Amino acid sequence: MSNLHELDAYLVGLLAKLEAPQRRALARAVSVELRPRQSSRIEASPDTAVVTFRDEVKRVAAVHHFGLRDRVNARAGLPSNTRHESY
Repeated sequence: MSNLHELDAYLVGLLAKLEAPQRRALARAVSVELRPRQSSRIEASPDTAVVTFRDEVKRVAAVHHFGLRDRVNARAGLPSNTRHESY
């Protein structure tokens, strides 16, 4: 976990060195890269305003939305902190 904090601190330092136009260009490049990945996870019809999620994403969304318990994968156990906290 500390490696993640070190990486975060390093990236924050790099972003602070960038000028505003460079930060905007980086944000745009990241969004252009992520957009196809996100759109591949959803299914939508151009004739309707309803967006549905594919089965595996639908399950994750339901677990997140309703605060249900779920396993990360078939071989993983339940997390140690399974209590759902309200925000």
